[in-house]
Amino acid sequence: MSSSLILTNSFFFTLGTFLIIYLLDKPMLLTYKKGIPVFALLVLIIVRLIFPYEFHFTKTIPSKTILPFVRQIEQLHIANGLILKELFLVVWFSVSVILLIHTLYKHRQFIKVISLLPCVKDKEVVEMFLSFCKEQNLKKVPKLVRFNNYTSPTIVGFMNPMIIMPSNLSKEEIKFTLLHELEHYKHHHLLLKIFVEIAFILYWWHPLTWILKMNVIQALELQADAYVTQNLSDEDTFAYTHTLVNMACRRNKQESAFSMTFATCAGVTKKRMLSLTDGIRLKGTTILLKQKLLIFSSVALLLLSILFTFEASHINPDNVVGSSTMETSKTYFLKIPNGNNDFYIDG
Repeated sequence: MSSSLILTNSFFFTLGTFLIIYLLDKPMLLTYKKGIPVFALLVLIIVRLIFPYEFHFTKTIPSKTILPFVRQIEQLHIANGLILKELFLVVWFSVSVILLIHTLYKHRQFIKVISLLPCVKDKEVVEMFLSFCKEQNLKKVPKLVRFNNYTSPTIVGFMNPMIIMPSNLSKEEIKFTLLHELEHYKHHHLLLKIFVEIAFILYWWHPLTWILKMNVIQALELQADAYVTQNLSDEDTFAYTHTLVNMACRRNKQESAFSMTFATCAGVTKKRMLSLTDGIRLKGTTILLKQKLLIFSSVALLLLSILFTFEASHINPDNVVGSSTMETSKTYFLKIPNGNNDFYIDG
C-alpha cells in the first residue's frame, strides 16, 4: 500500500468521521428509520477505511506540495539502510498484531469463564425473559446465565448470544436490563461493535478511530435506551433512568471487547440520562434539514473517495534509471490520414 493511498484514505476517513460523529451524537437520528441511514454510513466509512482499493475508474489528482514533501520525509534513512516509511509500516503492523492477539485472548478467556456458568433458575425471571423474547419475535433465544461475581448485566456472543445476569438485582432492575440487552441483540449491535473494534485494531495510530469507537458505543446505548422506553410511561421511564444511575457505579472488572454491558462510564451515562429526560421517543421522530444535508454530505465524501485519489506530482530520481524526460514544447502527436498518430521529438 503506497503512502499516497494511505494518506488519501485517511483524509477522506477524517472528513467522514467528523460528520458521522456529529450524527451519532443526535438521539433523534438514531431512531429515525431505525437508525439505518446513520449506521449504514458508519459501516460504509469503516469498509472504505479497511479496504482502500483503487478502481479502474478512479481519477488521480496530482499533489505538488504536500505529498512530495511526505515522500521526502518517508525516504529519510534511520539506520542500516532502514528508511522511515519501512519503520512506520513495521511498527504499524506489529502493534496491530499485538492488539489483535490481546483482544482475542481476553475474549477467549472471558468465553471460557462464562461457558461454565449455570443458567438462571428463577422461574419468575425465566418466564419474564421468555415473554420479552416472544414480544421481540426473536428467532433465536439467547442463553440466560447467572454470574454472582458480576455487577452489571452483559450480552456477549454474536453467533451464540448469552446474557449474563448478576445475582444482586431487584425485579425492576432485572426487567429493565433484560429489555435493554435484548434490544442490543435484536438490532445486531454486537456485530457493529466488532466491526468498529476491527477498524480500531487496524488503524490504532489514527486519533479519530479512538474517538469514533467511544461515540459508536454511546450511540448503540442511546438507541437501545430509546427502544426500551418507547412504550413506557413517564413513571417507568424515570424508574429506568434511576436504574441507569444505580448501575453506573457497577462496572464489571472483566469484560470482552466484543460484549456490551448495561453499565457505562460517567460521560456516556450522563448522555443517556439527558436523552431520556429530554423525552426522546420513536413516535413522530423527524430530522432537520441540516442533518439530512450532513447525511448526503457523508455519502458524497464516500463517492469522492472512490472516484478520486491523490498522488505526488514528481518522479522519484531513483525510479528514472533507464528512462528519459522530454520537453513538451518540442514534443508533438500528429494525427495522420489512416487514423494513427505519429510521435515527433525535437521536431
